[in-house]
Order: sequence, then C-alpha cells, then structure tokens
Amino acid sequence: CEVRGRNRRTNHRLQLVWRTDVHGGRVWADAAFGPVLRPAIVAPPHTHEAVPDTMPLHRWVMQANPMFGATMIADGLAEAAVADGRLALTLLRAVGQLSVADLPERRGHAGWPSPTPQAQCLGTFEARTALYLHGPMSDDLLSRVRDVCDDVLLPLVGDSWRDLAWAGSYGGPALSGEAFELSAVTVANTDPDAIVLRVVNLTQRSAWGTIHMPTHGPWSVVRCRLDETAIGAADIVDRAFSFEAGPREILTVRVKRCPLGA
Repeated sequence: CEVRGRNRRTNHRLQLVWRTDVHGGRVWADAAFGPVLRPAIVAPPHTHEAVPDTMPLHRWVMQANPMFGATMIADGLAEAAVADGRLALTLLRAVGQLSVADLPERRGHAGWPSPTPQAQCLGTFEARTALYLHGPMSDDLLSRVRDVCDDVLLPLVGDSWRDLAWAGSYGGPALSGEAFELSAVTVANTDPDAIVLRVVNLTQRSAWGTIHMPTHGPWSVVRCRLDETAIGAADIVDRAFSFEAGPREILTVRVKRCPLGA
C-alpha cells in the first residue's frame, strides 16, 4: 500500500489503520535483534502519567491468537499501535512545542517549552506499508514474515541501462538455516582485511546454521563479542562454517582469508 498526502494541520498525529478481525492473542514487534513480545502495559495505581498506546517497531508488528494472525509491515516508520482487531501505523506527528503542559497523558512540562515549527511536518508525505494475514505464531511463520518483509521493502526491480558494460559477477557470504537472520555484514574495526558477520537466532530453541563463503579457502573464522574481542580460537574452514546457536542467541564472527601457504 502506497500512501501519499499533504499535511495542512498542526499539533496532531496521523495514523493509518488496518482492520484485521484478529481478536485477542499476543503482540510481537520486530526489534534490533529479532522479534520481542509486546504485552500491554498497565499503569500502576495512583500514577500521574498515562500509558501511551503506541510501541516501537523496526519492520513489522504482529497480533496473533491460537487460530489467526496479522502482520503489518512498515518502511521506515517506527511507531505502531495495536488494539483488538486493528493495527495502526503512525504516518506523521505534528509537534509545535518541545514541551507542553496540558497533555492528557501527563500534566506539567517535561522540558523547556521551545517552539519547534519545523516539526509540524507540513507539506507532502508518503509511506509504504503492507498487511500479511496468516496463521498462529510459530518458528515457521517468523521465517515467512521475514521473506514477506524482503518482498515488500526490497522488491526486485528491473531497469534498462543501454550503455552498461558487463562487469562480471560478485559473490559474498551466504547464511542457511531457517531459524537465523543475518543482521550485519561489515568491515572489521580491528582488521581491515576481515569482515564481521552477525547472526541472530530468531527462535526460542537451539538451532544449527551454516555460513557459506563466496570461494574456496582456507578461511579463518573467529567467534567474538559485539566489540570484536575474540572469545575462542580460530576455526580454519574451506568454504562453509557450521555452528549451533542457543535460543535467541546473537552470534558474531570475524572472517578473514588465510594467507597463501598458511
């Protein structure tokens, strides 16, 4: 769904709402290292602040019960709201002051009341979103939701470049294993000749996966922490590195081609 419009109002929130007919169940949202459960937040007694009805998301938010489910996919919009039978996506927030004292959720200022006219988001806007209807939550469903997100957010496109010279083909590392997602591929900070791969187990069970190298090795593969500090000896592999990851484990490895004759 492509949404385009022009905002002429100030001091408001604009949402797009999908009616799903999915009632009850639980809510999950995509996050930095895989999906997280988003239970309803109940304000403590005698609180002075109301609980907002929104939640953050990366690419998708899902409501699913034991029979049915619905997932809303968003392209770069990071705020959603879930109610019984509806998924809402915040398209824009028009804000005129850095802090106001008469919010229904909270009385009094939370900061200096400086005007923010550029935050009123006046003018044209556009967004891309999609709705995926499916069955109950499962590990297999997570894999399908990931693929649907790629189809929506990174669709295959074709274009004609008449003057383009064929430059050959280039390969990179590939990950196999339905439980896993490759969340990062980057040049190592500690070694410019190495790359860092970050793999996330999206499921609540231990699983095996394999990282496939683009060419025959030998390759040096070192498990490391997020800051690239090695946590074990290097494994020397030819073209594939198999590993086991625990439930929701984040696996980071530093990969480097071994010198000739090593």
